Amino acid sequence: MPKRKNKGLKFPGKSILLLSLAAVCALAIVNRFRFFFLRSSYFTITRVAIEGAQPLETTALPEETKRFLTGLVGKNIFSQDLKALKKQIEESADIECVVISRRLPGELVFNLRKRIPLAQLKLTRYHLVDPAGLLIAGASDAAYENLPVILGIEKKNLQGKPNQYYPPAALTLALELIKEKNNAPALTHYRITKVCILNQKASSFFIVENFPDSGLIKKSTPLAQIEIKFDLQRPAETVRVLGALLDKLQPPGNPREGESPLKGIEYIDLGNIDSPVVMEKKKNKQ
Repeated sequence: MPKRKNKGLKFPGKSILLLSLAAVCALAIVNRFRFFFLRSSYFTITRVAIEGAQPLETTALPEETKRFLTGLVGKNIFSQDLKALKKQIEESADIECVVISRRLPGELVFNLRKRIPLAQLKLTRYHLVDPAGLLIAGASDAAYENLPVILGIEKKNLQGKPNQYYPPAALTLALELIKEKNNAPALTHYRITKVCILNQKASSFFIVENFPDSGLIKKSTPLAQIEIKFDLQRPAETVRVLGALLDKLQPPGNPREGESPLKGIEYIDLGNIDSPVVMEKKKNKQ
């Protein structure tokens, strides 16, 4: 008995051919548009603008950066790799390139802001470092004033280079600690002088009173400074608990007129954040 033909099955060659033709046509159209956008003089860069929350004057930019920006004029706006432009800008100056945008047909807009140091990193010399962990160009043999010093990273044999991200998580956590402290209302009258990174469970930082110049406090009076032992992995909790502890230790009245809550304290151990320890000085040490 002859087999019945299955009329539901059809050879797919025709469908494949049609799809192939459609793909070729689509690719041709895309290439045509790409050629138009990349070659058309309509999209030539005619202006490079600098904007930002804190705009930088073009005259304040390094000569190398100004030459680089000026050199973009006359080029096709779509031929520029924005990520590469951002990297080039940040490598040539102490500037953070927040974003680069295209304003068609021919304007490139750079949102720039000057990097502000948050701390200083002690390597072979002292290097300013911004909140993102980027080193700011320049270094000093002596520590900068009024900026926390981060110690311990130098043991990793890192060489300081401007605009370099440091991969160790310890640096990121140390910077996070400083940022948390700076944003804590309870610690307004204190500042961190240094952060010593040893390991996760055995690191410490030092705080000192940070009152502004006033007749109530003599400039010659030495400010009390104490060590805070803490868990490097818990910067936010450390700052929160420290603020609560110092608030409890503060005598009643105006903190600028009363006795310092740091007086008489040898150190504070926040290694176990749930069981803080306040170690008082022995009487013969006071």
